[in-house]
Amino acid sequence: MPQTMRAIWVERPGGPDALVDAHLPVPEPKRGEVRVRVAFAGINPVDVAWRKGQHQPPLPGVLGRDFSGHVDAVGEGVTNLRIGERVLGYAAGASNGTYAERVCVPQELLAHAPPMLPLALASALPVSGLTAAMILEQDRPREGERILVTGAAGAVGSVLGHLARALKVELTVATTSEAGRAYLAKCQAMPTERIVVVREGHSEIAPGRFDAAYDLAGGRQKLLAFQAVRPGGRVVSIVEEPADFPLPIWDENESPLVKRSLGFRFVQLGSLVQHAPRASWGWYGETLERLASNPPAALPVEVVGPLSAATAREAQRRIEAREYAGKLVMRVA
Repeated sequence: MPQTMRAIWVERPGGPDALVDAHLPVPEPKRGEVRVRVAFAGINPVDVAWRKGQHQPPLPGVLGRDFSGHVDAVGEGVTNLRIGERVLGYAAGASNGTYAERVCVPQELLAHAPPMLPLALASALPVSGLTAAMILEQDRPREGERILVTGAAGAVGSVLGHLARALKVELTVATTSEAGRAYLAKCQAMPTERIVVVREGHSEIAPGRFDAAYDLAGGRQKLLAFQAVRPGGRVVSIVEEPADFPLPIWDENESPLVKRSLGFRFVQLGSLVQHAPRASWGWYGETLERLASNPPAALPVEVVGPLSAATAREAQRRIEAREYAGKLVMRVA
């Protein structure tokens, strides 16, 4: 009989009960792929969106994109990884998602996990770390620029703040509560004067103050990002919006892009795997190697529980309710 593994399956979009325990065939690595025995799997807001049927979900299937673990098998042509090595990775283009005991991933999307890096923290780095790095590499902020980050209390914001320090920019971070302000001051060691609270109908941010704004939260905070940048400034977002979102991009009378000559960029982490030649995929592994060698101390990681549908449901419930800070991960092995 074929070997099987435990996994969490989603047959069709739905509520948390759509996450169910399952046994699936263990995948075999193809040429250029590495099979990893997963130790920890990260749980992200995009997993919730996929489970609910948003953003072209990979269903039916197994959710999860970031993970850490040990190399279990290698396909033909793999030269940089050996069986037993500790790794972390981004599971785009993988055999299945990371809510599972095994996953096969293109070798370019993996990096070595240094011996002193806890595997729980390693599993929290791929999606958040790669997203933060892609924002900064594509926007290329200059030294001394004033940058606003909305949704800064999440995992992407934690890594972005860590990476931005080396760029010598003036970073201001936004949160929606006093608890978020206290969290940012403690975990990211941000000066209190650069932490602003944004509530519905009220903001501490003066319009036109910033050279660039990075929108990590979406919704009202995306609108705030457009208001906060100066004429000729830039907005970068990682959050998709519904078709009826009140931002008239092309309206010559109402569009902030047109009226104030703004630049707008959307960062889609999986874009290289989906649309670029495989020769360019090495960016993921190379960036993960750098992140793993200098991980952000400000990223708190919480292990929610063991691999099970119950654990995944609870983690996703907390993400939807915003009852967490930093990164939630699930222990697999």
